[in-house]
Amino acid sequence: MEIVPVTNGRGLDRFIAFPYDHYRDDPLWVPQLRRDIYTLLSPSKNPFFQHAEAQYWIARQSDGRMVGRIGAIKNDMHNREHQDRVGFYGFFESINDQTVANALWDTAAGWLKQRSFDTMRGPMSPSVNDECGLLIANNGTPPSLMMPYNFSYYQQLHERYGFTKAKDLLAYDGGGAESAPERFLRLGRRALERSGVKLRTLDMKRFDAEVELIKKLYNSAWEKNWGFVPLTEAEIDHLAKQLKPIVVPDLVIFAERGSEVVGFAVSLPDFNLALLHNRSGRMFPGILKVLWHAA
Repeated sequence: MEIVPVTNGRGLDRFIAFPYDHYRDDPLWVPQLRRDIYTLLSPSKNPFFQHAEAQYWIARQSDGRMVGRIGAIKNDMHNREHQDRVGFYGFFESINDQTVANALWDTAAGWLKQRSFDTMRGPMSPSVNDECGLLIANNGTPPSLMMPYNFSYYQQLHERYGFTKAKDLLAYDGGGAESAPERFLRLGRRALERSGVKLRTLDMKRFDAEVELIKKLYNSAWEKNWGFVPLTEAEIDHLAKQLKPIVVPDLVIFAERGSEVVGFAVSLPDFNLALLHNRSGRMFPGILKVLWHAA
């Protein structure tokens, strides 16, 4: 078995392709569109790499079969924000073999150590603003949008290597009644009246201007969260462009006091429920299945 760096487009294609084979028989794994993964990993397409650097590797057996992959990430924005020397690993996948997993982590750790990092944290794919965390327990359903998914044996691979928990990341599953109890609605209306705050929905005709309002508030609202890394203007523009096709205006709420936006909330349709049916992750003909199930 050898660990091979990704150095060209063909290597990147193999890196991207591995999970589609690795999780082929797992009905809970949600195949993302390969085109979107390529955009995420590409320094020329993802503005994250204006302040970050990454190196990717694949694990390959002597017969040429891929058995794992990993990325090491140097995020200068994180280090400036937190004044630490933490480097990251992400996009980790491995067969159930401790030797393979250890070799992947050793390789990523060596790359980070050469750049003077003293801690390796992950999975971050590639940052806290993207898919992050190791799935330890779920409710037997596919992951929702932007949530991680992995085989249960990944926990043991991590623990045997020597990783310890940095933080619990929790996801909450809502539902139930179509509307909140009337007493909650009364309390909400009373709070709005007392504070002078008014709520409105997203105006798609002014989409770019609405994004500018979010830019002004997002980083200041999130700066006290654990591991927070500010999004640059270019990253917010990039994210808005990606989400625009699936945004439902009535699910994006702005809170305004006078002419000032003081809060916002974004809810998105769980597009993963549609992607679940496109097992190849390819645009054609797979996108037709996605559109059918998204309708």
